[in-house]
Amino acid sequence: MSWALGGETASERLVREALRERERAFARFAAWSETRRSALDAAATLACIAFLYDLLPESSRHPPIDPSGVMAMHRLLAAGLSSR
Repeated sequence: MSWALGGETASERLVREALRERERAFARFAAWSETRRSALDAAATLACIAFLYDLLPESSRHPPIDPSGVMAMHRLLAAGLSSR
Protein backbone atom coordinates (compact mmCIF):
# COMPACT_ATOMS: atom_id res chain seq x y z
CA MET A 1 0.00 0.00 0.00
CA SER A 2 1.77 3.06 -1.21
CA TRP A 3 -0.34 5.48 0.85
CA ALA A 4 1.18 3.97 3.98
CA LEU A 5 4.57 5.12 2.70
CA GLY A 6 3.43 8.72 2.39
CA GLY A 7 2.34 8.67 -1.26
CA GLU A 8 -0.91 7.81 -2.90
CA THR A 9 -1.35 6.45 -6.40
CA ALA A 10 -3.80 8.04 -8.79
CA SER A 11 -6.12 5.03 -8.63
CA GLU A 12 -6.09 5.06 -4.82
CA ARG A 13 -6.93 8.76 -4.89
CA LEU A 14 -9.81 8.12 -7.32
CA VAL A 15 -11.19 5.35 -5.13
CA ARG A 16 -10.91 7.52 -2.02
CA GLU A 17 -12.69 10.41 -3.78
CA ALA A 18 -15.42 8.09 -5.07
CA LEU A 19 -16.00 6.75 -1.56
CA ARG A 20 -16.21 10.26 -0.16
CA GLU A 21 -18.74 11.24 -2.83
CA ARG A 22 -20.81 8.13 -2.05
CA GLU A 23 -20.72 9.05 1.63
CA ARG A 24 -21.89 12.60 0.86
CA ALA A 25 -24.63 11.29 -1.44
CA PHE A 26 -25.86 8.89 1.23
CA ALA A 27 -25.92 11.71 3.79
CA ARG A 28 -28.01 13.81 1.36
CA PHE A 29 -30.39 10.90 0.82
CA ALA A 30 -30.69 10.23 4.57
CA ALA A 31 -31.54 13.90 5.19
CA TRP A 32 -34.08 13.86 2.37
CA SER A 33 -35.71 10.61 3.51
CA GLU A 34 -36.15 11.99 7.04
CA THR A 35 -38.42 14.70 5.63
CA ARG A 36 -40.37 12.30 3.39
CA ARG A 37 -42.10 9.72 5.53
CA SER A 38 -44.06 7.16 3.54
CA ALA A 39 -47.82 7.30 3.71
CA LEU A 40 -47.87 3.51 3.41
CA ASP A 41 -47.12 1.00 6.12
CA ALA A 42 -44.79 -1.94 5.43
CA ALA A 43 -47.59 -4.34 4.47
CA ALA A 44 -49.09 -1.89 1.97
CA THR A 45 -45.67 -1.23 0.49
CA LEU A 46 -45.07 -4.95 -0.05
CA ALA A 47 -48.52 -5.31 -1.59
CA CYS A 48 -47.69 -2.52 -4.05
CA ILE A 49 -44.39 -4.19 -4.96
CA ALA A 50 -46.18 -7.51 -5.51
CA PHE A 51 -48.73 -5.78 -7.74
CA LEU A 52 -45.96 -4.21 -9.84
CA TYR A 53 -44.20 -7.59 -10.07
CA ASP A 54 -47.41 -9.17 -11.32
CA LEU A 55 -47.54 -6.57 -14.11
CA LEU A 56 -44.26 -7.89 -15.54
CA PRO A 57 -44.58 -10.31 -18.44
CA GLU A 58 -44.17 -13.97 -17.48
CA SER A 59 -40.94 -14.21 -19.46
CA SER A 60 -39.41 -11.42 -17.38
CA ARG A 61 -40.39 -13.01 -14.10
CA HIS A 62 -38.85 -16.36 -14.92
CA PRO A 63 -35.75 -15.88 -17.07
CA PRO A 64 -33.90 -19.01 -18.18
CA ILE A 65 -31.22 -20.17 -15.79
CA ASP A 66 -27.66 -20.15 -17.13
CA PRO A 67 -25.54 -22.66 -15.17
CA SER A 68 -22.34 -22.01 -17.15
CA GLY A 69 -20.76 -19.95 -14.36
CA VAL A 70 -21.40 -22.64 -11.77
CA MET A 71 -20.09 -25.31 -14.10
CA ALA A 72 -16.91 -23.31 -14.73
CA MET A 73 -16.40 -22.91 -10.97
CA HIS A 74 -16.86 -26.65 -10.47
CA ARG A 75 -14.22 -27.34 -13.13
CA LEU A 76 -11.78 -24.89 -11.51
CA LEU A 77 -12.34 -26.33 -8.05
CA ALA A 78 -11.99 -29.90 -9.33
CA ALA A 79 -8.73 -29.03 -11.08
CA GLY A 80 -7.37 -27.36 -7.94
CA LEU A 81 -8.37 -30.22 -5.67
CA SER A 82 -7.01 -32.94 -7.96
CA SER A 83 -3.58 -31.29 -8.16
CA ARG A 84 -2.93 -31.68 -4.43
